[in-house]
Amino acid sequence: MVPYIPDLGLDEEDSVSLESKYDTFRSVEWEQRDEREQKARKLRIAVIAFPYLSNFTDFDALAAEPSVSLQFIREPQQLEQADVIVLPGSKQTIQDFRWLQDSGLADAILGHRQRKLIIGICGGMQMLGLTIDDPHGMEGGGQVKGIGLLPINTVMSKGKITAQVTARLTSDQLFGVPTPEREASGYEIHLGETDYQGGAQSLFELRRAHAGGTVIQDGAQSADGRIWGTYVHGLFDHDGFRHALLKNARVMCGLEAGDNFVFVTTQRQKRIDRLADWVESALHMDIIGDWIDLPD
Repeated sequence: MVPYIPDLGLDEEDSVSLESKYDTFRSVEWEQRDEREQKARKLRIAVIAFPYLSNFTDFDALAAEPSVSLQFIREPQQLEQADVIVLPGSKQTIQDFRWLQDSGLADAILGHRQRKLIIGICGGMQMLGLTIDDPHGMEGGGQVKGIGLLPINTVMSKGKITAQVTARLTSDQLFGVPTPEREASGYEIHLGETDYQGGAQSLFELRRAHAGGTVIQDGAQSADGRIWGTYVHGLFDHDGFRHALLKNARVMCGLEAGDNFVFVTTQRQKRIDRLADWVESALHMDIIGDWIDLPD
């Protein structure tokens, strides 16, 4: 028997924890500051809380940054004070997109396209495109026109792509601002196959762990770099890439770049080591060995 471990801080397995961790689904007003304080304030990131939200832990590393105020939102007016809008992954992309339209959020995102930075992850990227088609009924079937901010079309295929990946930005800019950090890592888990239309620019060159170094194009971005999407989950867990993203986002939003960052990878490993030590201390391996006749 392993006793309860208080304040372990490992990633949650179920999105039921969202409401207790963040200001989820509530209309929370971001604090107003005078002009001098305004430039030093936290970067405001609004993540759309889809009914079928997936991979919600994608944003834990961002929320852990002291320079970030992150909220999961469900109402169009909650986007007004945001600096960055994120469309996350979805288990039912077409259904979640119809909810996005019915809630007024799709129109609100379109209206904010020239004033805010917009990111789409996996299903969120598909929604930012031109069309989503599910001819085989893999997620319920149907076809919808997307928001139209990225020149891509997506078709849901029968086979799911799952892969650990390393990623490299196709340009030396992120959000249209030069960045020295072009490398990241994460994983793919999606049904959609996305085709580029005229004028589309990919975001990353990916190498899948099982593909022997073959390079594929991933994601898309607008001409000015303010809007982009990717199939890569876990992208923000990469400390160097996350820090570069936040610096560039703050510059694009007229804020001070800042230099106060956390190193999530190191902290997560310490928590895993703590768990391992705790479990080891609770196990009597000599007794277990006797039960299964292990040699001494």
